[in-house]
Amino acid sequence: MDDKKSLGPYFDRQGNSITMMDWSAKLWDMNYKVIRQTNLPDGKLVSTVWLGMNHSFGPGPPKIFETMVFPSQGDFGEFDMDRYATEAEAIVGHEAMVARWTPQQDQYEWDDIEEDWKNDAAGG
Repeated sequence: MDDKKSLGPYFDRQGNSITMMDWSAKLWDMNYKVIRQTNLPDGKLVSTVWLGMNHSFGPGPPKIFETMVFPSQGDFGEFDMDRYATEAEAIVGHEAMVARWTPQQDQYEWDDIEEDWKNDAAGG
C-alpha cells in the first residue's frame, strides 16, 4: 500500500486518499457510487457500490467497495454481503454473487422430465 492510501479513511474509486468533503460529494453522485446492479429472475437485487470509506476493520488494504444481495428492489433486508479493496475485485465479486444467487433449475423438475422421457422411450 502506498503512503497516500494510509492518510485517512476516505478513498476515491482508484484507492487514492481523498478529503471527507470530496468523499461526501462523490457519495451523492449515483453514477459514481453504483458499480453494478443486477435484478435476478426471482426478484432479488445484487448491488455493488463504492463506499469510499475503509470498511476493512482489520489489517490489509482498505475495503471501499461492497456487494449486497437484497430480497427485491427497495427492500433493504440483506441476504448476503462481501467487501473489496479494488473496483476490479468488486466487479468479479459482483458476478460471483450473481452466480451464487441466481435460481437454478429445480433438480426435481429435471428428474421428472428425465422420468417422462424414459417412459416415452419405453413405449409407456
